[in-house]
Amino acid sequence: MHHTILDAIGFQWVVTRRDRRDPRFRVEILRIYDHRCAICGYDARLGNTDLGLDAAHIKWHAAGGPDSLDNGMAMCSFHHLAFDRGALSLNDNLRILVSKDVHGQNHIDQLLLRYSGKPLRTPQHGEPFPDNTYLEWHRYEVFWAPARSFADGASR
Repeated sequence: MHHTILDAIGFQWVVTRRDRRDPRFRVEILRIYDHRCAICGYDARLGNTDLGLDAAHIKWHAAGGPDSLDNGMAMCSFHHLAFDRGALSLNDNLRILVSKDVHGQNHIDQLLLRYSGKPLRTPQHGEPFPDNTYLEWHRYEVFWAPARSFADGASR
């Protein structure tokens, strides 16, 4: 799927052989974010299994992003896709950026626009926050700038 996203945004990519993904990445990311989406707080479970909750890389694994806790966030499947497509990003103060190119009629306010400028749900105390190096990569390589403005004016 990432190749489709890369093609859609015109990102130049090179396929390299990499080590397999660390299976602990997902487990640890979901744990440190309390099994909740860092954007909206979604936390559905089916029995003891998370339902529609992902461990998202900020700098994509396919683009050389590591399986490190400071390069990941827990996200519901919808916000993970929106983040990977560039509809959402984060500024250095961990405020949510929403692209001015996001539009739609049904539920767009509830699903995306209402989060513009809101703070990210942060990891548990003592756990690493998203690293600004990865956030900057995402903003400049993936995010569809410019961002919608929000109250504090710090859109980037």
